[in-house]
Amino acid sequence: MGYSEQLEPSSGALPVGTRLKQEYTIQKILGSGGFGITYGGVRIETGEFVAVKEYFPKRLAFRTWEQGNLSLQLFSDRSRGEFEEGRRHFLDEAKILRKLEGLDSIVSVYDYFEENGTAYIVMEYIKGSTLGQIVKEKGTLSFEEMTTLFSTLLVSVGDMHQWGLVHRDISPENLILGEDSRLHLIDFGAAKWNPQEGEANTVILKAGYAPVELYIPNGKIGPWTDIYSICATMYFTLTGLPPEEAVRRMEQGEDEILPGLGGLAAGQSAILKKGLALQPAHRFASAMKLREALMLSAVPGEENTVMGAEISGERAKKIQKMHWRQSGRQRYRISVMIMILGIMLILLLLWRYLPSLPYMPGQKQAAVSWQTDLPVSPSPASTQRREAAEDAAAFQENVPLSMVSVKNMKLKKARSILKKLDPAIKVETVYVYHQRIAAGRIIRQSIASGTLFTRGNLPAVLLTVSKGKEKAASTPLPFPTSSPDAAAGKAPVPAASQEKENKSGDYDVEPEDGYTDFSLE
Repeated sequence: MGYSEQLEPSSGALPVGTRLKQEYTIQKILGSGGFGITYGGVRIETGEFVAVKEYFPKRLAFRTWEQGNLSLQLFSDRSRGEFEEGRRHFLDEAKILRKLEGLDSIVSVYDYFEENGTAYIVMEYIKGSTLGQIVKEKGTLSFEEMTTLFSTLLVSVGDMHQWGLVHRDISPENLILGEDSRLHLIDFGAAKWNPQEGEANTVILKAGYAPVELYIPNGKIGPWTDIYSICATMYFTLTGLPPEEAVRRMEQGEDEILPGLGGLAAGQSAILKKGLALQPAHRFASAMKLREALMLSAVPGEENTVMGAEISGERAKKIQKMHWRQSGRQRYRISVMIMILGIMLILLLLWRYLPSLPYMPGQKQAAVSWQTDLPVSPSPASTQRREAAEDAAAFQENVPLSMVSVKNMKLKKARSILKKLDPAIKVETVYVYHQRIAAGRIIRQSIASGTLFTRGNLPAVLLTVSKGKEKAASTPLPFPTSSPDAAAGKAPVPAASQEKENKSGDYDVEPEDGYTDFSLE
C-alpha cells in the first residue's frame, strides 16, 4: 500500500512516484515523526532499494498543493531561523554517517542533498524491525541471547567512540535487527563529534535511556554516555521495561530502582548495575570493556566478577586457574615436582660426599656401574618447559577468539590480519563490480566481526572484493528522448553494468501498520 495523487495535503508526505535529484523515485512511506518522514525508494540507475529520509519538522512547516505540485511552507517567518538551523544539523548527520561507512552495525549513507525547500539523506535500506517492536511482540530475551545480540554492536560502537563520536540517543527504537541477525544503529541526529566540557546539551531526552549528564545543560558528555544508554536498552530486552528515569533514581537511590534482575546471576546483574551507575566515573570505561564483561559472564562455571572483567590480560589467567582447580592435574603436578626435588637432593648428596669416602677395592667400578645402570630421567627444567608448552597449547585451542572486520581493507592486508588471528583460517575470494569502493578493497565478509570461534574450528571466510566501477560500453546505446534519463541528458546504463546489491535493513514498517518514528525523534 502506498500514497496516491489524492493524498491529503495536511499529511505532508511526498506522493508515490516523486523523483528526487532525478536519481531516486519514492515508492512508499516507511515511518513518520515530529522531525521528518522516511520513505522507501529506488535508485533509478541501478534499481537498488534505498531508504530516503526527509527533513520535515511538522511544528514548523507544512505542504500545500500549487498547480498540481506539493510546496513546502513555513507557519511563520519567525520559524525560518529555527528551520534553517535544523536543516543544517540534519545534513551534518549525513556527513557523520559517511565517515562511519564500513562499520558492521552502523547504517551506511549513500547520498545527501537539498531539494524542495528542505533536505534529504539516502541511506542503506535495512529490512527488519526495531528492537522495541521485537520485545513487545515476541517477549523478553535471556541474558545469553542478549549478550549474543549486543556483541557485534559493541564492537562498532567502540570503534565509533575511538573516532571521537558520541551518539547520545541509543534506545530500542534506534536499533534495528536486520535479516542478517545483527543490530544496526540508526538516527545520528543528536550525535556529537569530540564533545567538549561545558557545551550545551541540546537533545530530546528519552526517559529511562538518557543518563544524568544529558539532563544537565553543560554536563560532560563522552563514551560513558552511550554506555549508560546501551545498558538501559539491555535492561529493556531482559525485563520488557526501561529503567526508572535517571533523575528519579538520583532522588530515590539507584539500587532500589532496578527491579527485574532477581533471576540473573550475581555477576550478570552487577554488569548492568555498573553500566547504569549514575556517576559516569563508576561505569565501564569503554564499550569494549562492557563487551569483555559480557563475554566473561558467558564462561561456564566461572565466578562472575565485573571488576575482574575489566583487567585485560587477567581473563586468561583466571580461566586457566579455574580449569586447574576443577581437575586433578594440579595435584598430580605437585606430586611430580616433589619427587623430582627429592631425586635432585639425593644426587646432590652423592656428588658432594661420595668422593670423600675411604678407598675400597672395586669402588671405581661400582661408581661406573652406578652411573651406567641408573635410569636417566628427563631434567626437571625440560619437564616443566614441556608441560608448560602443552598447557599453553591446550589453553589457546579453547580460548574463544573474536572475528575482526576487514571491510574496506586491501586484500593482501586482510589476508595477513586473518592469518595472524588464526593461521588455520581458509580465505576465499569472489570479485564483483562496485560503484563506490575502489578496486582491490574488501566490500564484505561472510563471517561478521565480533563472531566468536575457537582456534582451528572456523570454516572458510569468503571475502567479496571490489573490481571497481564497471566501464561503460564503448558505443553508447540509443535511447528514446521521452525517457526520464534522456530528459536528464544522459543515456541509461546497460543492465550488465548495473550493480545490484540487495542490501536489507530495518526500516520496514508498512503504512497499514501506521506511522512509526524510528529515526528522527
